[in-house]
Amino acid sequence: IAEPNRGHHSGGTTVEIKGQYFRQESQYKCAFDDAKEASANFVSQDTISCVTPPSSEDEKGLAVVGLDVLDDSGYTAGKLEFIYTPFPRLDTLRPRYVFGDGTDVITVTVLDSGMYAGVFWWCRFTVSQVSKLSVVEAEISQAGEILCAVPSVYVHGPTLAFVELSFNGQDWSTSHLSMTYIPAPRLDSLYPSSGSTLGGTELTISGVGFEGEGLMCLFRASDNDGVKNEILEARATASSPTEV
Repeated sequence: IAEPNRGHHSGGTTVEIKGQYFRQESQYKCAFDDAKEASANFVSQDTISCVTPPSSEDEKGLAVVGLDVLDDSGYTAGKLEFIYTPFPRLDTLRPRYVFGDGTDVITVTVLDSGMYAGVFWWCRFTVSQVSKLSVVEAEISQAGEILCAVPSVYVHGPTLAFVELSFNGQDWSTSHLSMTYIPAPRLDSLYPSSGSTLGGTELTISGVGFEGEGLMCLFRASDNDGVKNEILEARATASSPTEV
C-alpha cells in the first residue's frame, strides 16, 4: 500500500510504500505510470519512501496514476494507485466564535466536495496572537461535513485564528477560514430566579464574557422520565421555556 495515496499536482508529497523484503543494499525507484521516476529511500524491510514528481495533468481535476516500485534490476512486485488531487477550496466554517477551553467542534465545508469522497481530513489551526499551531485529525459527519475539534488556547480577549485543511496531512489548502477565540463566559447572577410554569418570563443574566454570536440559554429540568433540555436563543435577555 501507499501512504498517503494522494497528493497535490505540484508534487513534493512524501509517500511511504509498505511491502516486504526490501533490502538496504538495493537501489529503489518509484515509477509513476512508467513515465516519471523518483528515487526511493530505504526505511526498513517493509517500508521505502519517495517524493512525488509533479503531475502533467490538469490541476483542477483528479488524476489517477499507477505507482510501481522498481529495484536495481528493474523488477516490480505490482502496481499501486496514486491520486493527484487539487488543493481543497474552503467554503464555510461554523461557528465563528469558539471558547478557548477546547470543548468546541467546528464544521467546515469545501467546494467540489464530491472530488474528495473517502478522504481523511486534517485541520491546522494557527492562532495569531500566541503563535500557536496545532494539527488535528478530523471526523466526517453523516452529511459529509468536516468536523474539527478545536484545540485549547488561553486567551484574555477575542483572539483571531486561521483554519486550513489537508487531505493527506502534508499538502495544505492555499486559502484559510477564520474564527475567533473568546474567553469562556462567567455567570454571576440571574434575575428573577423563578417564573411561571407557562413560560414567558424574561430573564436577565449578569456576568462577563458574553461575546460573539449565537449565544444560547440551556434550560434543564428533571422528572420521573429523566433529564429534559430546552435551548433558547439568547439576547440581552431571554425568556424561559414552558414547563418541561
